[in-house]
Amino acid sequence: HAHSIRDLDWIWIESATGKIKVRAVIHPGAAPGVVNAPFGLGAMGHSGKDRGVNPLELIVPQRDPLSGLTYRFGTKVKIYKA
Repeated sequence: HAHSIRDLDWIWIESATGKIKVRAVIHPGAAPGVVNAPFGLGAMGHSGKDRGVNPLELIVPQRDPLSGLTYRFGTKVKIYKA
């Protein structure tokens, strides 16, 4: 709401590694300041070619300092209307 984005508006979600164009769904249960993007709803496998987008393209590869594993849930993004 802070960006004047409404349900089903086309928006860009952009990180340091790229950007994707998606439709916004405003969900009252979403945490404030958090953008959620579902995985696996397009662009996967042969049948998914040219359908949907892959939000994994936005993940900035960071490492957890304790385990050394890739930390996939801390990528900062900005959103704006398309």
